Amino acid sequence: MEIQNRAIYVLLGYKILEINMSTDLFKKIEQCRKEERWYEILAIVSEELIREQNLEGQISLYNERGISNGKLGNFEAQIFDITKMILLDNTNPWAYCCRGDAFREIKKYDLAKKDFYYALKLQPDYASAHLDLGVILNDEKDYDEATKHLNLIINHPNPEIKGRAHANLGNTYYYKKEYNNSVLHFSKAIELISNAHFFRGRGASFFELKKIDEAISDFQYIIDILKLGEAQDYVNLGILRTEKKEFEKAIEAYEIALKLDNKNITALLNAGWIWIEKKDYSKAIEYYNKGIALGEALEKFYCSRGLAFQYSNFLDRAEKDYNKAEEINPNYEYIFLNRGVLLTERNKFQDAEKNFNRALEINNELPTIYNNRGRLWMKLNEYQLAKKDFYSALEQNLEDDDAHFNLSKIYSELEEYDIALSEAKKALGTLPLIGYNMLGVIHFNCGNYSEAVENYTLSLSYDSKQSLPLYNRAEAYRMIGEKGKALVDYGE
Repeated sequence: MEIQNRAIYVLLGYKILEINMSTDLFKKIEQCRKEERWYEILAIVSEELIREQNLEGQISLYNERGISNGKLGNFEAQIFDITKMILLDNTNPWAYCCRGDAFREIKKYDLAKKDFYYALKLQPDYASAHLDLGVILNDEKDYDEATKHLNLIINHPNPEIKGRAHANLGNTYYYKKEYNNSVLHFSKAIELISNAHFFRGRGASFFELKKIDEAISDFQYIIDILKLGEAQDYVNLGILRTEKKEFEKAIEAYEIALKLDNKNITALLNAGWIWIEKKDYSKAIEYYNKGIALGEALEKFYCSRGLAFQYSNFLDRAEKDYNKAEEINPNYEYIFLNRGVLLTERNKFQDAEKNFNRALEINNELPTIYNNRGRLWMKLNEYQLAKKDFYSALEQNLEDDDAHFNLSKIYSELEEYDIALSEAKKALGTLPLIGYNMLGVIHFNCGNYSEAVENYTLSLSYDSKQSLPLYNRAEAYRMIGEKGKALVDYGE
C-alpha cells in the first residue's frame, strides 16, 4: 500500500507541474495503473520529473527516490538511483555509504566495503563509513579490522553514533567470546540509547557468562518496559528460565512465543524438552507432533519425539522415529546419540557403539556423546576406555558435571576414593541430587558412615522421594547403630 500511495502521489505531482507527456508514455502509465504495477509508475513518472530539474534538483530527486526504495526493501532500485546521483556528484561520502548499505543488504559485501572505503577517502573522519565498516567486518569475522574502525568513533559527539559504535563493539567481543568486554560495551551503548537490540546483545553475553538473573533482567526490560518483546525474546526468556529450573515460567514464555509465532521451531522443541524433564512424556509428544505438522526441521522433531517414546518405554516406536529422522537427515548427530543410548539399554552393545561412533564422526565436540559411550564401556567393565571418553568430554567442556560424576563412579569402582571424592564434588553444580548421593556412597565404602548420612541427607533435600539415597541412608544409619532412623528410612 505504501508504494501504491507514493506512486499516486508522484503521478499527481506530475500533473500538477503540467509536464508534457507523450501519448505513448501516458498509455504506458495507464496500463501500469490498471495492472497495479506501482513500482513502474514510480520509476517512470519520477524519471520524467527528474529530467525537468537542474543539476541540483536532479541530485536531490535521485537521493529522495533512492532512500524511498531502500525503505521499501527495493535495494537494486536504490543502488540504481544512488549510482545516478554519484554520476552527477561523486564528492558526497553519504552517497557511497547509502549505496554500500544497499550492497550489504543484497550480500554483495565486496562492493559494499569498496563504497565505505571510498567514502573514507573523501572524508577520513566520516563516522557513518567507520560504523558501516565495523558492521560488515564483523559479518566477515575480521574482528581486528572491525575494532579499529569502531574505536575511531566511540568518542563521537553524536550520542546516536557513539552508542551504535559501542553496540557494534559489543557484537565484536561477543563473536570473539570475550563476554565481559561485550557486556561493557553494550552497557555503554544502553546508557546512550535505550535500544532493544542492545539489551538483547547484553542479555546474550550475560547468558554466556552464566549470569542468568542479569540476562533475564535484560529480556524482561525489553518486554515490560520497552514493550518491544518479539517471539525470540520470549524464547530466550524460556531458555533462561529453564537454566534456573523454573519450568513453569519457561513454559509460559514459550507459550507466549508461540502465540506471536505459531511456527517457532525452537519454542516447540524446548517446551517439549521441559515436559520430558518433568516426565510428562505425552505432553512432550503433543509439542513434537505440532512441530512435525509444520513440515520443517523434521529430523529434530522426530528425534525428540523418539526420545519421549524411549523414556515412556515404547522402545520400538522410539526406534521407528529415529529411523525416520535418519531418512530425513543422516547427518544429525542426536539421532545416533539417542539411538545409541536406546541400544545400550537393550544390551545391543556393538550396535550402540556403532551409533555413538557415527555421532562423533558428525560432531566430535559434543560432550554428551563421549559421556554416553563412556557409560557403555562401564557396562562392559572397560574402565580405561570409559575414562578416556569421560576425559574427552571434559576436553570439550571443563565444567561438564556429567563427566565428573561418571569419573567419580569409575574411580569409586577402582577404589581410588580420593579421586572419586574430588570428581563427585565437581559434579555438584548441576547434579546435586546424584552428586551428593555419590559422595555418600564413596564415604560409605570408606567406612565414613556419619559423612555418608550427611551426604545422603543433602541429596534427599533436593528430592525427598528418591528411593536410592533413602535406602542408602538407612544402610548408613544401620552401620552406626541408629536402628530407629534406619527403620524409618526403610519404610518399616
